Amino acid sequence: MSTLLRLLALSALCAFVTTPAWSDDDDDVVDSGIVILGPPAPVAPAVVSRDDQGRVTLRAVRISEPISIDGKLDDAVYDRVPAVSDFIQQEPDEGALATEKTEAWVFFDDNNIYVSARCWDSHPERMVVNEMRRDNRNIFQNENFTVAFDTFYDRRNGFFFQTNPLGALRDQAVGDEGQSNNNDWNTVWDVGASLFLLPSPPPIVFGVSIDFRRPRHSWACRRRCRRETSSSSPTVSQRS
Repeated sequence: MSTLLRLLALSALCAFVTTPAWSDDDDDVVDSGIVILGPPAPVAPAVVSRDDQGRVTLRAVRISEPISIDGKLDDAVYDRVPAVSDFIQQEPDEGALATEKTEAWVFFDDNNIYVSARCWDSHPERMVVNEMRRDNRNIFQNENFTVAFDTFYDRRNGFFFQTNPLGALRDQAVGDEGQSNNNDWNTVWDVGASLFLLPSPPPIVFGVSIDFRRPRHSWACRRRCRRETSSSSPTVSQRS
């Protein structure tokens, strides 16, 4: 069977740094003066730093050429730049490591930001993937990957993007910590999703690559695998 990629979801507990930025082609670092509400930005070539409170700061890597938006994740940059991994469960076992491996990358250039994920699944026969309608809530019930951008860096408002292994599109504007979301908000973004086999178990991987017009500030990643949800940083369960 083919490999599946899941979309990443951004969380307010994770700071996203485009500047200071490390270029894949240039080791120069530029200090923008942005105050990070979390651990210090990781020093290149590292892409993630964590503190004892569970907060995470991720580094976006500048690239000189756009990546392919096809979900295959076979561009050379994926071999040069380390991935963000070690996702933490939100449900059902809050705070535990995710049972399935997820790798994520964030790249940017002058015009776009790119989020890619490689998601392993040891039981692909249990996947639920059946929704392609734009903005349909059933996308959430599928295996999915979500990205959210806190472009105001106020941890209350932002933009939410979700997809599944079929490349479905679901987006919305997030307001007042999710209390006043605009589900009719649509913007321009591209998704490529691909299923592929790996030579060693688990055999199925879901790959996804996403192209956005360039936002700034914080983000996080969340993955849904059947009844388990996990994030790039610890997230309190909605049932808590």
